[in-house]
Amino acid sequence: NLGHHGGHADLGLLSKVHAIRAMNQHIEIGWDGGISPENIRQIADAGVTVCNVGSAIHHAESPQSAYENLTRL
Repeated sequence: NLGHHGGHADLGLLSKVHAIRAMNQHIEIGWDGGISPENIRQIADAGVTVCNVGSAIHHAESPQSAYENLTRL
């Protein structure tokens, strides 16, 4: 459900991140959609350098704590 808060990340697309990273180690790769505390490490480890997070912060009881947790992960 693209364009709406609360979507799920299609982690199957991480293969594309690996392919892009193999072509250019220095390119900035962004991910927008479905990022959560449960998957942000996997997304970052795949080579994504910019994570656009929406509902994981907006829907949190404490947005500041949610942000800090995501950046720590």
